[in-house]
Amino acid sequence: MNNSINDIEWKVSDDRISILARFPEPTEDHFDVEEFNQVLARNGVTIPCDQSAFLRAQKEGRAEWTPVGWGTPPTPPTDARLEYYVNPTMAKRGSQLGAEEKVDFKELRRILNVEKGQELVRKHDPIPGTPGWDVYGNPIPADDPKNISIPIGQGVELREEGHLAIAVEDGAISRAGQQISVIRVYPVSGNISYRTGNIHFKGTVDISGDVQTGFEVHADGDILIKGLVEGAHLVAG
Repeated sequence: MNNSINDIEWKVSDDRISILARFPEPTEDHFDVEEFNQVLARNGVTIPCDQSAFLRAQKEGRAEWTPVGWGTPPTPPTDARLEYYVNPTMAKRGSQLGAEEKVDFKELRRILNVEKGQELVRKHDPIPGTPGWDVYGNPIPADDPKNISIPIGQGVELREEGHLAIAVEDGAISRAGQQISVIRVYPVSGNISYRTGNIHFKGTVDISGDVQTGFEVHADGDILIKGLVEGAHLVAG
């Protein structure tokens, strides 16, 4: 609803955060701001207008609705977040090499090995927002923050009341979406070649194909090979 006083129209914004006014024409005759605040108070507005904003808009004769007073908007919350101490996407090194680095194409892919007890993911709790106040003095609730849990798979355990995920055994990181696991058997579909690079794994390596000449497989556990090995270097146990 629009109101008027001495040819000055005013209203409260739909979100009740702002006092809006518009003026018919520019004028140097300053309307008494205190009188305007009294009019606001009689209409239930508890926030006084901003004197400098009011007088500036009046002097310029702003015909469009102009904010001349404000409540306090709520501050937004901070959602919970997960901090990954190990990132499986870092296992591919090719895109990270500098222009001057010598490239060993057999080592461009790395398995991200972790040790028992190693910290993997930490959850940071959500932080609530702060309520605001409208121009009538009513509280405006802040939105609720989003909460999440750490999704874990095999070989991973939650500690600190669900705020920390740790590896409970040696192995390699495997991540499906947000879920993180530690695997003890590393499967290789096909041959050990430039496609896979050399293998360094804290566990058992299960190879469905061959180990091609010049490549290496290092495993703390067993090395299972269903194909042929010729001119390769294998270290198990």
